[in-house]
Order: sequence, then structure tokens, then C-alpha cells
Amino acid sequence: MKAPLYFDFRSKAVILILTMGLAPGFYEGKPVAKRRRRKKAYYVMQNTDCQLFGEDVREELRLNQTHEDDHEIEKILKRYGLWEYKDRHPASLSGGQKQRLTMAVADVMDPDILILDEPTSGLDGENMRRISVHLKQLSRLEKTLFVITHDYEFAVSTCSRAVVLSKGCCSLDFPVYGNESRLLACMEESI
Repeated sequence: MKAPLYFDFRSKAVILILTMGLAPGFYEGKPVAKRRRRKKAYYVMQNTDCQLFGEDVREELRLNQTHEDDHEIEKILKRYGLWEYKDRHPASLSGGQKQRLTMAVADVMDPDILILDEPTSGLDGENMRRISVHLKQLSRLEKTLFVITHDYEFAVSTCSRAVVLSKGCCSLDFPVYGNESRLLACMEESI
């Protein structure tokens, strides 16, 4: 799993435009229509309020389901520690709960590519570890994950590679394991 550590605006925008299907592109070496490209990737925004539209937490997942399966919704909400909030309006949740809810929506959508922008914002240690474990599971399922983060602990415990982007280009790409001090130096430099 790669973890872009720093983006200037142009780098972040280029990655998002290409992976979200907003520019002409290819998937598995073949041209893919815009509508199909958009279904291949999902972006979990740093500002979760821009992604939540349901009347309650359970409906938020139903809005994004391809087929009705309440058992699957219950399982996903329990995975993220949100089952007890299933009847609450998303706007009434804490920042960390909203962050976990947008991750739950991503699970329902089941994209091949998942882009997470600062996924640990608003999370306590327990829920950060919950997200880390789940992302590693998704990685083992051969999902492509991009984690945009400045959270050193999360990057070290979750990501296999670090990529530093600057001015629209990849300036560094290295394995996280064995390069923790290099990772920390990059993160400190980007602040």
C-alpha cells in the first residue's frame, strides 16, 4: 500500500483527476469510458461533511449499495464501531465517527482503487488501529490504496511504501519498512 506523504495542490489534483476517472484513461491496459472509470475508484475526503447525504447512518450505506443487503450493512457498521449509531443522522456524529462512516461507504461501494485523504483525522488510537487493520486486509485483497497522510504512526503501521509528490511529479518512492527515519524526515520537511 502506497502512502503519498506530501502533495502540493497540483500533485494532489493530478492524482485525483486521473484515478477518479475525470480525465481520459485506461484500466488494465484498455481504454475505459468515463462512467466506468468513476466506478473503479472512490475518494474518502478529508472533509467528510461533503460526502454524507443520508437521513441516518444506515441509509448512508444503502444509498451506495448496488443491491439491498441489510446483513452486509450491519456487518460493515459493526466493523467500524458504528452499529449503535445506525439510526442517527450523520451530521450528529463526531468527526471520527464521520470519518469511519465514509470508510464504511467505501466498503459498500467496493472500488478497485481507494484514495484516502488524511483518514486518521478525528480518530482516537483505537479507531486508528481499526482502520489500519482493515486497510491492510484490503491490500491483501489486491485493492489499490493511496493514503494521503501526515500521521507518522499510521503510515508506519499501515503502509508498505511511501511516495513523496511535488510539483506534479514523484520526487521519492521507497519502502516504509527499514526506512522509518527517512519517512519521518520527509514528513517533518513537508510541514
